[in-house]
Amino acid sequence: YDFWDIAQTNIFDHWMRETDPANLQPKVGRINHQVAEFIRAYPPREVSSSDTKDALDILESPWPRREQIMLSGWFKSANDQDQPIDQDLSRDLVNNILETGLEASEPPLPLPLIEKDDVKLLCWMAIECEKDDGAKM
Repeated sequence: YDFWDIAQTNIFDHWMRETDPANLQPKVGRINHQVAEFIRAYPPREVSSSDTKDALDILESPWPRREQIMLSGWFKSANDQDQPIDQDLSRDLVNNILETGLEASEPPLPLPLIEKDDVKLLCWMAIECEKDDGAKM
């Protein structure tokens, strides 16, 4: 049972990490943050506020790499074409985001707080190897 203290501490530390909502937040790409800030700065014309909110929720969720590249293309192509950057670009971005079929992610609920003594040993297995002469080590 000498290793139980180490194992118990390790289990407890991993559990406590899952009790902090900050550790459970999904990782969102930088381009997603940039586009979300842009849409907030230039609210889209002719788009309902619920569609805009849905698009922002989708943006602030993890995206597959392929869709991040598409998003980057939509956002940066307008800058390259010397088009006025305003609510029209926001409208196009929101429509494109909604058409991707991606959904907003819900972070998992944090685990409840526990004490170290709440981690109990239910089963322990030890493995011993044999020497070549058949004696146990």
